[in-house]
Amino acid sequence: MTHNDLLNQARYEALVRAIRHLAVLLQIAQERRPPHSQLAPNQVCHLALFPTFRWDLIGADVIEADRLGPTEVAWGGRIFVRRLPVRLYTWSIWYSRQLEGRDSRGRLRFERLITFRTDGRDPAPLPPHLMEELRHVHTRRD
Repeated sequence: MTHNDLLNQARYEALVRAIRHLAVLLQIAQERRPPHSQLAPNQVCHLALFPTFRWDLIGADVIEADRLGPTEVAWGGRIFVRRLPVRLYTWSIWYSRQLEGRDSRGRLRFERLITFRTDGRDPAPLPPHLMEELRHVHTRRD
């Protein structure tokens, strides 16, 4: 197989994936479209439930995923994207999408489908630079 053949095959496979993605979205939109004014429920679950969460229980379908889990889910004909904020004391993962318009302060508006988070009592992870310093302290004692 030549380089051009491989390139054409890759383009063909990407096109097939895109068409399948659109077909799934169209089917979901037709089957589960809530009233247009209905916002996503913004459910909250503990972060420990994330790896095995059953998306069908909230009427959502996984559209795309990576090794960590879903990257995009569809609910009510709309796509929600995974977000991972950097926080000091709590960890969370949520799925949100941008709404049209801005709020009264001029900020973009978003809606959340679901949030997975710790309860705030879990210990904070140590930053890498502190871990390195602790290793040096431990090594000096020995």
